[in-house]
Amino acid sequence: MMLAMEDGQKAYRVRHSKQMQFKLDELAGFLAITQEVFPRAEELFKRLAKVQMNENRLEHYLGAVFLRSDEQKKKGEKPLRWGFLREVFETRKDLQLPGVRGTLWGAYNAITRFEDYKQPQQEEQPDQRLERTWFGGGADTKLKALAKAAEFANSWNFDKDAPLFQC
Repeated sequence: MMLAMEDGQKAYRVRHSKQMQFKLDELAGFLAITQEVFPRAEELFKRLAKVQMNENRLEHYLGAVFLRSDEQKKKGEKPLRWGFLREVFETRKDLQLPGVRGTLWGAYNAITRFEDYKQPQQEEQPDQRLERTWFGGGADTKLKALAKAAEFANSWNFDKDAPLFQC
């Protein structure tokens, strides 16, 4: 839904008022957009599942989503988060299924799982967690991860006739 709702709205409400018809027409337009976006997203997800990851690709992808600090670059260090993500990518049962294991789709899902279930730096209430993962920083990270995955799928997947997907 976040892909379709470019303006960042969290929900769509229609109140019974004089503007109700306008709002319903607007909602019809939104539904038309979702009918366009979801098939494109499905096609992208299938493309991600076709891209096999190796050590270089995984590091390149993680580095594009989670940048290293200048200090880490100087010391040749990798962010701790990369290690957690690698562990999720390599060990989560649902990411070891045929068609997922070792793919860019699996790497993207490792990031989304990490963002959804990581321990926050401070205590948070369930509604705060939902806000963070669906609309806040976690959502921003997941959208960046999807955009980078689409970018890499377009360059790593050698099917030149496949349509390019832009997030």
